[in-house]
Amino acid sequence: QRQLDRRQAAGDQRPGDAQPLLVGGDRVLEVVGLETHAADPVERHHQVALPVEIARIALGANPRQTLRALQEADAYNGPSLVIAYSHCIAHGIDMANGLEQQKLAVQTGYWPLFRYNPDLRGTETNPFSLDSKPPAKPLKDYTYNEVRYRMLSHTHPDIAKQLATLAQKDVHTRWAHYEQLVKNFEPAANTNPA
Repeated sequence: QRQLDRRQAAGDQRPGDAQPLLVGGDRVLEVVGLETHAADPVERHHQVALPVEIARIALGANPRQTLRALQEADAYNGPSLVIAYSHCIAHGIDMANGLEQQKLAVQTGYWPLFRYNPDLRGTETNPFSLDSKPPAKPLKDYTYNEVRYRMLSHTHPDIAKQLATLAQKDVHTRWAHYEQLVKNFEPAANTNPA
């Protein structure tokens, strides 16, 4: 990602650079139009979105949501993007605890689960479904289980503490944004009076 950012800053575009869909879930929401830089959350919600079915899943956190998201993605008549939390040995965890680590990622707000179905736009049903509960545990409960995060606390504890504080604030900011997508939904006006 850093190389991509440097190339883009230098104006050096390469094939594939213009599609940041693999960067992460939040960036995907921005690309398809669900997340914009509009200041007003209501204005943000009313932006036109691309017709892409999107889901963020974590099997270890919610198997039912995972199955439902995969079924919806399969049934959708158009492109679907399912972003799955995949634990990895490079994260520095005991792989036997991988599903539990996925659960912690969701419980701390690091990996909120959601689904977006563009077929529901213009109906009485919100196309954005926030499938996680609000963060119930501090982010450090998740991050410090993994060597990739824990190493900084050993080598540069002051910096690690500052970054942990910023990351926790980011979790709360992102969660508030997702809640606004749910809260500010306005059903389509009924055009067929009885």
